[in-house]
Amino acid sequence: STANTVLKTMDDGLDIGPGGADNALVRTFSKFHQALGLGTIAIMFDKGYIVDENTPSAEIADPEFKPWDEILTASLTKFDEAIALANGNSFAVPAAWMQQEADIPSADFAKIISSYAAKVLANSLWEIFFFFLRSMILSPKVKSIKKI
Repeated sequence: STANTVLKTMDDGLDIGPGGADNALVRTFSKFHQALGLGTIAIMFDKGYIVDENTPSAEIADPEFKPWDEILTASLTKFDEAIALANGNSFAVPAAWMQQEADIPSADFAKIISSYAAKVLANSLWEIFFFFLRSMILSPKVKSIKKI
């Protein structure tokens, strides 16, 4: 993903803006996008890949499927990293990046990121519920379900 490439390039020494003035903004936004991508995979699929800026090229070439709950954990970790970056720095997310009327201060962006993390977590709880329900219905141990 572009977020992975941007973060890897920044880790290798690229500064964004004059003297790295926009490093925190771009790093935070990239971590947020990693979190969204992983969270979407965790919600939509039972398996997927966990790839970020630290994933070795050999692993990218021959990836291993991970279960959705590991992907969810990776997503929540990325959300936490983005929140910490937003709270620990002062910047403004350009309005156009989030289709807003005005720029978003980093403290407010941290709140937005938290809201998205909660949404991903809430949606994943439905997955847990339906997994439990499916296993109960399909379980040979469940002989019958009483009608109320």
